[in-house]
Amino acid sequence: ELFKSHLNENYLQKKEALSRNKGVHQIVAFIEKWQQRNFNRLSSIKKKNSRIFPVLIYSDSALDVAGVNAYCNEAFELSISNSRKSFKHIYPLTLININTFISYYATFRGKTSLLKNYIIEYHKKSKKLKKVALKEKEPKKYFLSNLSFHQFLTTTHTPSELNLETLKVELQLFD
Repeated sequence: ELFKSHLNENYLQKKEALSRNKGVHQIVAFIEKWQQRNFNRLSSIKKKNSRIFPVLIYSDSALDVAGVNAYCNEAFELSISNSRKSFKHIYPLTLININTFISYYATFRGKTSLLKNYIIEYHKKSKKLKKVALKEKEPKKYFLSNLSFHQFLTTTHTPSELNLETLKVELQLFD
C-alpha cells in the first residue's frame, strides 16, 4: 500500500493549477495540448496520421517491479480516453528505466525504429500472456505478462557486445 501511494503521488497524481504535472499527467497534458492545437512545434504534423508512443523515463529501480507499468498504464488510459479519436493511434504507456538506454546504447544507436518496434512487441507480448494467464489461471504467466520493459528486453533481446566500447568511444569516457 505504501508503494502504491508512492506511485500515485509521484507519477500518477494530477497537480493543482499552479503546480506542473509530472509523470503520467505530464504526458497527458502534452497530448491534450497537441489535440487542442496549442503546441506550435507540432502544428505542421497532422494529428490523424500520428502514432504516439508515450514513454516515461525513470531512474528509480523500484519501478522495475512487475506490474508497475500496467498499474501506471491503467491511469494513463483513463486520462486519455477522450483524446484517442484525434490521433491515428496512441500506444499504451511504457515506463523505461534510464539504465535500459545505457545498457542498449549500441543496439539503439542509429536505429530509430528499433525502440518503437520493441515497445510494440513488449505490449503485444504482455497482452497475449495476460490473456492466456487469465484463461488458464496460470500465476507464472500472469507475472511474466507484467514484467517491466527492461526485464522484457533482457529476456528477449541481448544488448550488443559492443555497448561498453561504443559508450567509451562516443562519450569519450576513460581517456
